[in-house]
Amino acid sequence: MISFSHVGLVVTDLDRSVRFYEEALGLKCWERHPDTGRGLQIAFMGADAPVLELLHYTDVSRRERPERGRYDHFAWYVEDISQAIDRLAQHGVVLEQPGVQTVLDGRQIAFFYGPDGERIELVQRV
Repeated sequence: MISFSHVGLVVTDLDRSVRFYEEALGLKCWERHPDTGRGLQIAFMGADAPVLELLHYTDVSRRERPERGRYDHFAWYVEDISQAIDRLAQHGVVLEQPGVQTVLDGRQIAFFYGPDGERIELVQRV
């Protein structure tokens, strides 16, 4: 069986990123490894289960090179997109485009950026 596990995201400051995802999105830090012994710090975050792996390479020689891979965004389902946007605004987060967009089958979406410029989408199901 194959199912979704997580998105790995390289960050420049693990503490700052953990705080952002806890405070601005209400995620939980499920597991944290401040020193793996390989020049890498890791935190697993999510809502009901860990789905976001934050990777901070303390050993500069091990950092991922941009040309090795990219991602466009990762998305989180929310119950009330307006409430989620208000919460983000309290943390100084500005949406990529003002307001909520309605797409596809009526889902409402909004994009914003995390502390390292990662593009994040909120999705409210129909």
